Amino acid sequence: MANISFTKHAEDMLNERKFTKEEIISVIENPDWRKEDEQETEVWNAFKRIQNKVLRVVIKGQRRAIYSDNNVL
Repeated sequence: MANISFTKHAEDMLNERKFTKEEIISVIENPDWRKEDEQETEVWNAFKRIQNKVLRVVIKGQRRAIYSDNNVL
């Protein structure tokens, strides 16, 4: 498993949306697709389809701090 740390915001979003850290790590390690952030060179996104929605996980750096986007799921 990758060495991943979660920001306070990420942990709050996990609790609010009832995701586990293991589920988010799974999205990072096995996304349906990825996208580099056009504005931030150290930021990339991992996406996973879950039923009729898409979960986007935003990753900063080399998998050290992650947080989930408020507007996607």
